[in-house]
Amino acid sequence: MHTGSARVYAGEPDGAHRLVASVPAGGTTTLPAIAAGEVFSVQSDDPFTYALATTPVPDPDPDPDPDPGAPRSSASVTWDCTGSPCPWGAQTTGHAAVWPAQLEPVRNRYGYTTSAGVYAPGAKVSGYQVTVGSGTANVYAGDPNGSHRLVASIPTGSTTTLPAVAAGEVFSVQSDDPFTYTLTPGTPLPPLDPPCQDPVACDPVAWTPAIWVCNIPGCTDGDWVGGVVSWPPGTAYSSNGRSGGNSRTVYAEDGSLLHPYMGPWADGCEVTVLTGEVLVIEWERGEDVWRETVVGPGETHTIELVGAENGAMLETPNNSEPFTVSLASCTPEPVGAG
Repeated sequence: MHTGSARVYAGEPDGAHRLVASVPAGGTTTLPAIAAGEVFSVQSDDPFTYALATTPVPDPDPDPDPDPGAPRSSASVTWDCTGSPCPWGAQTTGHAAVWPAQLEPVRNRYGYTTSAGVYAPGAKVSGYQVTVGSGTANVYAGDPNGSHRLVASIPTGSTTTLPAVAAGEVFSVQSDDPFTYTLTPGTPLPPLDPPCQDPVACDPVAWTPAIWVCNIPGCTDGDWVGGVVSWPPGTAYSSNGRSGGNSRTVYAEDGSLLHPYMGPWADGCEVTVLTGEVLVIEWERGEDVWRETVVGPGETHTIELVGAENGAMLETPNNSEPFTVSLASCTPEPVGAG
């Protein structure tokens, strides 16, 4: 760089780009090897002058993982918002295991594009063993377009085997801090049946990932993200009936309406939590106050509406962790529009 300063970026033409280097006046940087199809750009907010010198860099090894059991170091990874819903803001960072290219990892999840392939298809890596040599790491699994659940927490010196997951789900190994790890291939496990989410026909009933959208005229407040038990249309409400910035209508991740707000028929419904945690809301529809009860695995809560309360809801307790429940004495009845 002769005068001024500039930044070098790289990435896919149709995706987010990562910062490769910052080059001050008089400085030089060598463009590194990048994945097939990626491009470079050199940019600045102000004018600069520069020179280019050709020093070809060999293509990356087409088989970058000749020793699948070799120790590895986690990578510092950036998640850039390139779609929707992006619940963690425009950008977030962390440390993660980068999967070998032959496992065909993906870089898109929940509206974000990652700077490395941190999401491995369960069809290829279920049965793998993950050993953490230093630091700690968490293993997550889920649909690339939805919320992910915690599968295992791995302390230093410990190993976990990646379990069978539903078709289409992916794994990631992540931490807030650097860690080292090894990947030991195993025999892939057959996919699990998809969870049943119909509270009328299923036992157990699995959560449905949900997005609460403020879509009344003039409302620009941000979305809420979590999960719910959704009831048949006409027997529960899709919106909370509240006003202003507290108004929310609930949608599934594919954009379809969900109906989590039960009517007065919720009184007497018994909720037994099998996995995860459930937040039971008992309230008067449309109000800004309610009663909350967090129910953990193996615990049962019976909904008892008091006073003017005329509704309830089963949701995640301010997170996006999956849950399953067993329901008894929950007989949906028609409710009004809304």
